[in-house]
Amino acid sequence: MLKKHTDDFYPKGPVTDPENPEWTEEDVKNALPWEAMSDLEKSVFKRPRGRPVLESPKKLVSLRLDADVWEALEASGPGWRARANAILKAALKA
Repeated sequence: MLKKHTDDFYPKGPVTDPENPEWTEEDVKNALPWEAMSDLEKSVFKRPRGRPVLESPKKLVSLRLDADVWEALEASGPGWRARANAILKAALKA
């Protein structure tokens, strides 16, 4: 059985980080509450989650196609869904 090398990689016991020292009682006492922080200070801690909201998001649909149409689209390679979308868009403008 192979020994995992993670035991050798990580140090034993607590690790100190000079760039991020542990807070002292004084640090905790002098810390600003969330409500007292400016929007700029809050933005450092609050990150938006997920993807940005799109101006015109796509809609998820279920569509029945003839087998030969679907096979031709899929056979055209990666990006076939985007091409199908472009074909439908062009048909709407015609």
